Amino acid sequence: MTFEWTPFAILYIISGITAFVTAAVAWKHRGRPGAVALCCFMLGAGEWSFVNALEICSVGVEAKTLWSNIEYLGITTVPVAWLAVSMSVAGKARWFSRRNLLLLLAIPAITQVIVWTNGYHGLMRYNVVCLASRKCIVRRPKCA
Repeated sequence: MTFEWTPFAILYIISGITAFVTAAVAWKHRGRPGAVALCCFMLGAGEWSFVNALEICSVGVEAKTLWSNIEYLGITTVPVAWLAVSMSVAGKARWFSRRNLLLLLAIPAITQVIVWTNGYHGLMRYNVVCLASRKCIVRRPKCA
């Protein structure tokens, strides 16, 4: 796998470091309301940021697609964790029973399956090409 450095990655790396430090601090205070949910939220956001930096710096469609697929782990868990943080801070943490949390996590799990099996159905992305002039992935509609 080949990487080419790009300055855009710096912001994603800084963001990822900040998120992981925040997750560590939240975990240290896990006895407080919302701390565990905040830790999960920051871990998802940090993973999203770091893997996005790797995706930006990688060369080739296959590598960018791989990093994009890995990135979806953070992308899909952040909304559920954000809801958990919001509910915990609002004093509604009791709503997050094991059953409700598993039901909410079903959507990220289904999304992960769709992302990793995209080659069979094309529901997430299709006809992906890498333009040499932009060094990025773009979707082009199929022309008849």
